Amino acid sequence: MDPSGSTPGNGHTVYGVIVLYDLDCGFCRWTLDWALKRDRDHVLEAHPIQSPRGDELLADLTPEERLRSAHVVHEDGRRESAGAAVRAVLEVLPSARPLAWLANLSPRATEAGYRFVANHRGFFGKLVRGGSAPRPGSSAG
Repeated sequence: MDPSGSTPGNGHTVYGVIVLYDLDCGFCRWTLDWALKRDRDHVLEAHPIQSPRGDELLADLTPEERLRSAHVVHEDGRRESAGAAVRAVLEVLPSARPLAWLANLSPRATEAGYRFVANHRGFFGKLVRGGSAPRPGSSAG
């Protein structure tokens, strides 16, 4: 990830985000794998919430707060969680920008959808075969 931002072929400046996810959540791993497969500009840096990097970036949160949702940390240090984190990931993936546009239409609906899925992760995890492993060479595991 280029700290100054990269400019892919479409002319957009893309800045990377650190994605913090629950290693023990199959749906979370599956969702991360979906995003990493679309990350052709390599702007996502993934780390489990339970990792030393997760501890460092989420030090101000209790362990329960950390695991309540996924988080992203932007290059400028801003942190977003839950539905806002999903929107942030979608926004940096060119192929997912239409989904980001939809998520931005109603941040409240995006948050409500995120909360519903997060509160039923066990069920959704079973639907997606327990999650895939992150791409080789990523820092996601």
